[in-house]
Amino acid sequence: MRWLTAILIVAAGSGLGILEILPLLRRNMRREAWIYGIVLGVGVGLSVMTVLKINYPNPYTVLEWMFRPLSDIIFGPAT
Repeated sequence: MRWLTAILIVAAGSGLGILEILPLLRRNMRREAWIYGIVLGVGVGLSVMTVLKINYPNPYTVLEWMFRPLSDIIFGPAT
């Protein structure tokens, strides 16, 4: 059942992509088409991963990893 839902999400994302990207390409809005496609792809990918119960990292964990050294420099190491 989960695979069917994942396939439906991909089909819906593909349909939306075709409906939205083709008019952008006809108006020579290539950058907007690329950005829309990337954002749509990320959204569909995360939705499929959620439906299939695949763990993906929390965005906060990535931000904490990036800014922890700066925080340690400013405030000192956390105990």
